[in-house]
Amino acid sequence: MTDVSPYSLVIETRVHLGNNTISDGHFDPVIERNSPIPISRVKRYFPIQNNQKHVNIQIYQGEARLVRDNIHLGQLDIRLPVAPKEEAGIDVRFTYDANGILQVEATVLKTGQTSTLLIQDNPGMLSDDEIAQRLAALAELKIHPRDRLEIRTLLARGERLYQQLRGEQREWLGQQISLFERMVETQDNRVIEPNQKAFARMLDELESDSYLNPGSNT
Repeated sequence: MTDVSPYSLVIETRVHLGNNTISDGHFDPVIERNSPIPISRVKRYFPIQNNQKHVNIQIYQGEARLVRDNIHLGQLDIRLPVAPKEEAGIDVRFTYDANGILQVEATVLKTGQTSTLLIQDNPGMLSDDEIAQRLAALAELKIHPRDRLEIRTLLARGERLYQQLRGEQREWLGQQISLFERMVETQDNRVIEPNQKAFARMLDELESDSYLNPGSNT
């Protein structure tokens, strides 16, 4: 049996509807319902206007399309550097465990400044030391899969082989690399692990191909 998140953990977003119309209060999940826990997920967001000085991140749990119909958990006020909106991105990370601890971290990419909010399902059930221990245990989950050594090594192998190949074989490998990168960006180990093994086997086969061994007969 695997513990799962019983509900989605989301933030409020604004949506462009066209004709310069903006709609507030929309649901955007960072952690989806039924995701295995413990879990850590990060999504990148951008302000809606150029030179916006701050954003208010509202955090909810629930499944309704509009956040007004979900349960409000808390908020973070984030100061932004004066910059075009496409340069003022924020990485919002939710880390959640079976004890009902939700840690929200918002990092302004341009400055590296991080704001943190801790939310508990049952406040007071865990001591400060117990919470600190749980957060320390969850720290490894915060490493994005694309930054893991084994993933970086695998992608580096793929890039090296891509440079050695030619023609249709090279084009095909480029597509496989892109597909694997897409799997990594899901941040879901249930998706990544089988694809990682399959990608590694494919690279093994390519590396053993006589085409890539200059000493072999052709």
